[in-house]
Amino acid sequence: MSEALRVEPGRTAVVLIEYQNEFTSEGGVLHPAVSAVMDKTDFILRSKGIDTVILGGFLTNCCVESTMRSAYENGYRVITLTDCMAATSPEEHDNAIAYNFPMFSLPMESTEVVKAL
Repeated sequence: MSEALRVEPGRTAVVLIEYQNEFTSEGGVLHPAVSAVMDKTDFILRSKGIDTVILGGFLTNCCVESTMRSAYENGYRVITLTDCMAATSPEEHDNAIAYNFPMFSLPMESTEVVKAL
């Protein structure tokens, strides 16, 4: 397994972003914002020893991208699931993944992450 894809139980949180500007983590935490990893959510993740977040959801180029950047800026290792998100058009989705996501995350398909578990 690649060191870049190191997924450790107890140190990784899967974050699903919903268009309604909320997100759900394993603990069922909801945060009303375009970007999920901030304020109380950041505190909760850190208090549980989480250093890696795996992101998927809707909209690729808005809520997911904002959360990815916020998580990166807060020092998390970020994995984005390219096949577990969508945008309002294929072009917007593909553009975000091709040009923005590699700067702040490790973009990959969910099957690669499942193999690492």
